[in-house]
Amino acid sequence: MRWEPIPTRIERNRCAERAPQHISSPPTPSAINRVAGNEPDPAWISQEQAVRRLHAASLAGYVQVRIVIYGPLRGVQAGCCPGEGAWSRRMDNFFLTEYFDWRIKRFSLMDRVVSRVLSKLLGKTEFRSAAFFDNIYTKVTGNEVITSTSGVMTNIEQRVNMYHLVSQVLAYGVEGDFVELGCNTGDSSILITKLLCAYHSDKKLAVYDSFEGLPPAKQIDGEFYKEGYCKTNEDVLRNNFKKYNLPVPEIHKGWFQDTLPDGLPERIAFAYLDGDFYDSILVSLQYVYPKLSPGAVCLIDDYCDPQINPKGWNRLPGVKKACDEYLVDKPEKTEFIYSGPYSHAFFRKAGFSKP
Repeated sequence: MRWEPIPTRIERNRCAERAPQHISSPPTPSAINRVAGNEPDPAWISQEQAVRRLHAASLAGYVQVRIVIYGPLRGVQAGCCPGEGAWSRRMDNFFLTEYFDWRIKRFSLMDRVVSRVLSKLLGKTEFRSAAFFDNIYTKVTGNEVITSTSGVMTNIEQRVNMYHLVSQVLAYGVEGDFVELGCNTGDSSILITKLLCAYHSDKKLAVYDSFEGLPPAKQIDGEFYKEGYCKTNEDVLRNNFKKYNLPVPEIHKGWFQDTLPDGLPERIAFAYLDGDFYDSILVSLQYVYPKLSPGAVCLIDDYCDPQINPKGWNRLPGVKKACDEYLVDKPEKTEFIYSGPYSHAFFRKAGFSKP
């Protein structure tokens, strides 16, 4: 067993100046040196805890993280970000799903009955009909089965990603307000507002939606969603905020090309783009990007990169095309991050060096 050296301290924007400590003889096979902000002495924690902390640090731009395999056990390596500073690194976090099996395992009463019968005939065994048919569906369609959702069109993994990205922006004090383009009934807006209140932030949230559903789709947008899909109204949005006793955000009703030119804040710290189609995402970036403050986060829903995750949710390919085309000559590149059976990505505006 060989353990990779990792820094024992992490500071904002750079790793600790002192020499890295080497892990030679850990007290247990699954323990590694702790990585925590400004803690002078290392402490022993489980490997899974360390991976979680290192991944959070990598999202924050503190370190680059990779997992290295040595025999039956895993080592963790962290290093300072090279090149243009903390925000220049690029990585995906799909190793979390490849190295650890955290998938929801579904079973039914029929599974129990069949398992008992098979155990009598063939010895101890376990049968899951849900997994059996899920595998058939995946092979036929190329998409994984969506086993859980949270809200109308999102899941818990996306909520967790948004929670941390919004929290980073607030903790770092990035200049500007918050915007959501394509708010629909307000599920994501509620999460954002809850965090703004929890941080006692004076930042404002503005939301944008036609409330008429989706516009006509182009060929690049695929055939999954049709014109008018996702139609709702302002009353549903307002009532959802009242349900949780949260302040209603500033609402801009209309198509993006009409509301964005004069309706965006002067500076933006966090933008959530959920326009679904190529034209909607492209016009969103054209107006939002110039107003993003250094260090601002732009989270794009439905962005899928099949090269990284071939089984990802890729029914709105126009989203990735619009992002890739717009950012082709920009210093920022999208970070495709794990979000369960759904897909999304983000980028952080360049130029932010001191949180």
